[in-house]
Amino acid sequence: MVKRMVFVLVALFILSLSNLVGAEEPAKEKPLPTELPIVVVKGTDRSYLEVMRTRTLSFMPIRGEKSMIDYFLQVTLGKKTYSHFLSFPGLERRVEERVQERLPFAEGFIGGFMEERKEISPIVLLEPRLSRLSVSYTPARYITTRVKALSLMTIRGEKSLTEAFVQFPPRERAYRPLSKEESPLPYLYISASLAADDDFNYRLDYGRKKDKMIHFLSLGRYSAPQWTTYEKDGSALAKDEDWLNTRFIWDFGQNKNALLSINGYQKKMELPEEKERKKNKVGLAGDLTFKLQGGNILKIAGWAENTEMEEDSVSYQDFNPGAQLELEIPQVPLNVGIRAENSSYADKSQFHLWIKDEAIVFKIIKGLSLGLEVGIKKIEGVASEVLPHIKLTEQFNPKLRLQVEAEREFYLPEFDDLYLSRDYIDVNEELDKMVKLWNYETQLKYELSSIADLSLGGFYNRGEDIIWNWDSANSLARPEIRNMSSWGAKLDLLLHVGETLEQGISYTYQKAENLDDPGKVIPHYPQNMFDIWLIWNTGGWKINMGAEFIDRRYYEEDIDDEIPDGWKHRFEISRMIGENLEFFIEVLLNNNYYLWKDYKPSAQKLYFGLRGKLY
Repeated sequence: MVKRMVFVLVALFILSLSNLVGAEEPAKEKPLPTELPIVVVKGTDRSYLEVMRTRTLSFMPIRGEKSMIDYFLQVTLGKKTYSHFLSFPGLERRVEERVQERLPFAEGFIGGFMEERKEISPIVLLEPRLSRLSVSYTPARYITTRVKALSLMTIRGEKSLTEAFVQFPPRERAYRPLSKEESPLPYLYISASLAADDDFNYRLDYGRKKDKMIHFLSLGRYSAPQWTTYEKDGSALAKDEDWLNTRFIWDFGQNKNALLSINGYQKKMELPEEKERKKNKVGLAGDLTFKLQGGNILKIAGWAENTEMEEDSVSYQDFNPGAQLELEIPQVPLNVGIRAENSSYADKSQFHLWIKDEAIVFKIIKGLSLGLEVGIKKIEGVASEVLPHIKLTEQFNPKLRLQVEAEREFYLPEFDDLYLSRDYIDVNEELDKMVKLWNYETQLKYELSSIADLSLGGFYNRGEDIIWNWDSANSLARPEIRNMSSWGAKLDLLLHVGETLEQGISYTYQKAENLDDPGKVIPHYPQNMFDIWLIWNTGGWKINMGAEFIDRRYYEEDIDDEIPDGWKHRFEISRMIGENLEFFIEVLLNNNYYLWKDYKPSAQKLYFGLRGKLY
């Protein structure tokens, strides 16, 4: 299987690069494909604007495409869409994607094909949070800045690793653009960096438009011969990762769009006692969107993924096909859909039917809106569950907004969710329970001034959820399902002065308890987390620095021993060389931070690298 995957990746790479020579010049300016929005000024002081946009054909990504764990491909959906979250080993928050946004036409910003379908979650990511990767990314913007207005819920259905285990993830060294301007097609970006102990990583991004087709290609490698240290015997454990994501988008006019996506990922890593583990995944997905008479929109999606993991003489495999049908009725507005998928590893199928309306406005209460969804899900061998989802938003004024949300979750933990992206995990073959959760969240956002934003939120979750319990026999973490509750609060403060300076501070407090046995603890839930960062750039120079604090956390539910608290630090300085080349130096420091018990990343890493725009 690995040989076949390598062959596919190499073939796709050669095929894509063969198009570079014939890359077209950007087409001349054409008339806009859609009408411009109408702006209506309201209020006696003319302080409220209502923007009425012409509806266009929506483009629905595939169930999030269950991304090939593209660590670097963390994307932004527009200027000032900063995103910065802590993430810790802990609970799963698997979600489903049933969302859409109109297909961007041709040149420039490829910022997203998906309107945010929100998913409730703890305000802080308590785990290496898995979210389904959208079919969109912006190769020109691997921006290190954070969310100016942190969304209450992440995009529903994403499934990419948002941040890996509070490690020194390779995404920290992901290519960031030479400019924050939107990148026209065609483009080719490349970045590479080196460190001591033969650490090496590179990334290439290519995009091109030809006639009615847009093609994107992203591939890369991360190699760390001394990724982490196993403290029981002092051995250094290596890790190597390779990935490729490519997609083709066809715009057939106002009535039909199509997408084809091919993704591949493989990882090889060392384990204690000179063991080695190999993981790989290949996925194929397709999507068709039709505009019907009366303005209704029909979306059809299908996907198939194969995931494999091998260690010594033991191997695991999961084949996961699925399909989704969705009808959007803009006049109501209403959205109805059905999804079916199967997991060969779990030997179960699941079906989900839903109806939703996210645009209910109360005229008697200015600024109040309601999003409402009701679904029913059936998992083979388990009783059906009704899944309500309510989101209430009050926009008191342009600077102050309150949002309250509640949702029921019910899903089957999937093999790649649990084991593909995580390191030093033991496969639990007896994990056959479903995740069943009630999630509640509230958030207040306030714009203190033109340069400062404040966000205060709280969350409460209750039900059967995944924990990561420590298995001392083999020194690996193991997924279990427990009846538990968690609650907490988060405070975010962001200061930004144009494109020159940005500083952010984030603090999270949380607690979790076992509802069935109060004498047991919930592992890998740090009670306090603190994050601070600063970004400054001027005259071709740029400084990007930050620090994260992770409080002590239990590692096994039956004992009170803890992993000590620790800090992670990062400092990067870069300098532009001409218009299209950037040289950078990055320092990563680990002050007593552990991935898991006995697994500690390198104390320090010094990287030298280049980022360039070839055209």
